[in-house]
Amino acid sequence: MQALPVITAEGATRSGIRRGDTRRGAVWMFPPSAGGGKGGGSGAARRVGVRTAFVRTRMREGWRAVMRASAVHVGRPAARAPRADLGMGIMLERFLFIWLMLLSLTALKWDAWVGMADPFAALAPVRAPLFAATMFFVGALLPRDELLSVLRRWPLVLAGTGVQYLSMPLIAWGLARLAGLEGDAFVGVALVGCVPGAMASNVLTLTARGNASFSVSLTTCATLCSPVVVPLALYVLLAGASVDAGVLARRAFVSLLWMVVGPVLLGYAVARLAENYGSTKPLGDGRDLWRRVWFHVGRFIRSHGSMVANLAILWIIASVVADNRRNLILSAPLLWGTLLGINLLGYAAGWSAATALRLDERERRALTLEVGMQNAGLGTVLAQQLFPGHAAIALPAALYTFGCMATGTLLAQWWSVAVSTRAGDVEMAAMSGGVDRAS
Repeated sequence: MQALPVITAEGATRSGIRRGDTRRGAVWMFPPSAGGGKGGGSGAARRVGVRTAFVRTRMREGWRAVMRASAVHVGRPAARAPRADLGMGIMLERFLFIWLMLLSLTALKWDAWVGMADPFAALAPVRAPLFAATMFFVGALLPRDELLSVLRRWPLVLAGTGVQYLSMPLIAWGLARLAGLEGDAFVGVALVGCVPGAMASNVLTLTARGNASFSVSLTTCATLCSPVVVPLALYVLLAGASVDAGVLARRAFVSLLWMVVGPVLLGYAVARLAENYGSTKPLGDGRDLWRRVWFHVGRFIRSHGSMVANLAILWIIASVVADNRRNLILSAPLLWGTLLGINLLGYAAGWSAATALRLDERERRALTLEVGMQNAGLGTVLAQQLFPGHAAIALPAALYTFGCMATGTLLAQWWSVAVSTRAGDVEMAAMSGGVDRAS
């Protein structure tokens, strides 16, 4: 069976795609001589067959995009590591947003539904170690080429990181002042604007047909810069608030070092050691035991690291919801509107800055999602570390998690459909032209 050249969603021309190929954008058809009669039937009938194959392919592609949009993988989204947790792990990653909603609803209604032995409140004191464990696995799952990409493209990556750290704090401060927020609500909203970008933006960039490598580079750079930039931003935004901004900045610096940068670097080092020294092959030089240990460490990281990190983030957000049951129910629509405005204006700032920097369309999508999606999980833990006894300060970060996940998923899906539609028009034109010539 002859295969026609196919123009994929990425705009690349490929041939050799055969019936049964399920790769994205694979649309195939029988040559004109495959049907009965002269030329394999009428041109109109063959065009109907082409359109049917096209529609089926677009439906399959849309379903896969929905599955990717609801997944948040920690680490490189474009290359899935070998997995052993094929059950719970995949279900958790594919439907993380749904799990986030269900677990948070359970935490919110625990007293009414169960009324005893609240596990969410019991684990509140260990949020910081849980987040440090998350960042350890993020570092362990960070591929070496992504770190090298940051070094190779440092001017562009620094520019994108600068856009995020300049625009989001200013947007958060401006909208909080405009809404008239005060006290814990104002501090919590300011904290949302100061934290680095979320890991979820990486996989949503992949769903949106953006430059996933650029997105991972931006997240890595913003995370590594956070111990310096976040305290400085908090010092500037909260200088007139009822807190000691200087002491707060110093405490934020220390907290970010041991909760974020330290675990990321340690995880990266452990993963590289496991990669270089792990082996189950006996060499008889007295180091076989250590090589076997490193081998199993590396296998655990690749197989279960993403699941452990996602579970930790889910539990952190749910515990914040449990701490703020009353505040969440009574939270004013003004706070919700302010957080939604920060999110949407963040997307607008990212797209505008990417246009000004003359980035291509795939890089624009990556920067847009990176700027608008903040690491609200870090915001909730940082609020607990910097403001003990003020649980309401963590509430805006927890609410922002739901908002940015929902809007980010919708935006990524819209971009994915738009790209598929444009590519589909090209495919239809190319295949219809081939059918007409055959007729």
